[in-house]
Amino acid sequence: MNPESLLDELSALAEAAGLRVDSMRPGAGVDGEPVATSGVCVLRGARWVLLSRQEPVEARIAVLVGALRDHCSKFLETRYLSPAVRERLEAPDPEAGRNVF
Repeated sequence: MNPESLLDELSALAEAAGLRVDSMRPGAGVDGEPVATSGVCVLRGARWVLLSRQEPVEARIAVLVGALRDHCSKFLETRYLSPAVRERLEAPDPEAGRNVF
């Protein structure tokens, strides 16, 4: 499965699990402002996955995988997952064990 198709499938799965997925408008950082990156946040009680179109597809896939692992594990147990999605969700987390400051 190509990365764009995987991103689409993960986005649909996240939305089915109750996460809100949206793309951020591209915009270069101006006056020293950093460029927006993808991430998960809570706004008015709803969990959002915001994906920056300026990031590589693999980075956006990693954010979706992390959101699904962290917030939707029970949901995932009851769903059919394509082999490509299952492989990505079951792969070791490269961020595990890193300190975040």
